[in-house]
Amino acid sequence: MTVLTTGSELQQQREQVGLDVREVADLTGLPAAFIELLESGRHSSPTYTHRISQAIATLTKQATASGNGKRGSRVPTDR
Repeated sequence: MTVLTTGSELQQQREQVGLDVREVADLTGLPAAFIELLESGRHSSPTYTHRISQAIATLTKQATASGNGKRGSRVPTDR
């Protein structure tokens, strides 16, 4: 997966792997509101956008290596 640097590409990358903004916030330690600002283009920070993109790419590589595929394709289990 390519590491991206624009907000709209970042949003597209996040959605492709089935993550919501809160999951990305938990993954990166950044506030969800800040991630939303980056994705919408209302705030520009190539450094943080790149950092988030790298985190998503790393998570995707780990999931693929372990055979989990896309995170959004998880099947809920009954308790």
